[in-house]
Amino acid sequence: MVRFKNKNSISWKIKKFIKNWFLIDLLALIYFILEFFYRKNPNRILFFFGKEEAFADNSRVLFEYMHHKADNELVLFIYKKELYLQLKELYPENTHYAYSLKGLFCFLKSRIIILSYGTDKLYFFPYYFNLRYKTVIQLWHGSLFKRLGFQVTGWNKIKGEKELQKFSKFIACSSLERFMISSCFNMHIDDIWITDYPRNDKLFQTNKQIINEFPYLDKKVILYAPTWREEGRKTVFFPFEDVNLKIIQSFLEETDSYLLIRTHREEMDNFRKIHEISFQESNRIIGAGREIFPHTEDLLPYVDILITDYSGIYNDFLLLNRPIIFIPYDIDDYSTYRGVLFDYNKFTAGPKITSQKHFLTEIQSYYDNWDKDKELRVEMQKIFHDNIDGNACERIKSNIDKLINS
Repeated sequence: MVRFKNKNSISWKIKKFIKNWFLIDLLALIYFILEFFYRKNPNRILFFFGKEEAFADNSRVLFEYMHHKADNELVLFIYKKELYLQLKELYPENTHYAYSLKGLFCFLKSRIIILSYGTDKLYFFPYYFNLRYKTVIQLWHGSLFKRLGFQVTGWNKIKGEKELQKFSKFIACSSLERFMISSCFNMHIDDIWITDYPRNDKLFQTNKQIINEFPYLDKKVILYAPTWREEGRKTVFFPFEDVNLKIIQSFLEETDSYLLIRTHREEMDNFRKIHEISFQESNRIIGAGREIFPHTEDLLPYVDILITDYSGIYNDFLLLNRPIIFIPYDIDDYSTYRGVLFDYNKFTAGPKITSQKHFLTEIQSYYDNWDKDKELRVEMQKIFHDNIDGNACERIKSNIDKLINS
């Protein structure tokens, strides 16, 4: 098992000292002085894209919504040069490169910052968020099902409160999630907006263009989307003693179904090696990574059954009230370094699979009766979502307008 870093080693202590008592403090001092001399544009909203390599997730959806409304001055603030050049062509008046003087001045003159990634202060280096001068709104990028921040097992062994970025506002999907965020990030519940996620608005819309490009989405679609495992662990797909992909492929052919696997590219390569299968040779088991479907929210409306473990995609998919199957094969190990925020069995609306035979049987049972487990899914839907209407962007915009006018 991979363990946390040795916090008693001299090298670790030196790095910790430099990071906490020099670099962070130095940045805080520099930006405290710089921010003081720049008057803020109250109507400007800066969408911060740090280490992200793609224009995606909640920040993308909210930006596109607000750009269409055209009520505010919007800025796309980009670190990655390739992404900057891409967005510069699409939104020439809105896009700024972070590593430039123009970008620095734009940042200093902006008060409202919106982002979807980053919990450490140095994640945003060379920039620094001083909440005295910035209103930082964290949209986040995944529903809170697994632990985050101070609730992660062993967090205090590798992180310190001084390293954690504080936020002015945080987005939640439900009253329950509001308290979870408060616990994970040490925030006052009044600073947590219950709006749902911008990307979930897409679940209430249809994109016919995606059907034209991928005709199999008009058939029965099963999406296998496990969580990303930290600490050097790798996802084991179909972790069954009786696994046999030929049987799965035959089942898919007989039922005219398609199994999409969505994971990181390196894990997809590992899957191919272990199972000796090429997706070019299989017309039923298909890779569905970000390089094929950049935005999960565009794919989910065409998914009939979701297969997952501890991923926040479960919470999003609940909005569609469609069957969900769980494969928590490593939950004991997962709990040692991350874990979930709930009693897993009580708050997961679907069967827990331990064999391939069980796996195929449950899929067939849903094909025979799509309403199976419907009441349980509705119950979980009400727990994890206070709003089920596809209007998250409008609620967030309304709250931002109140900040601007206050």
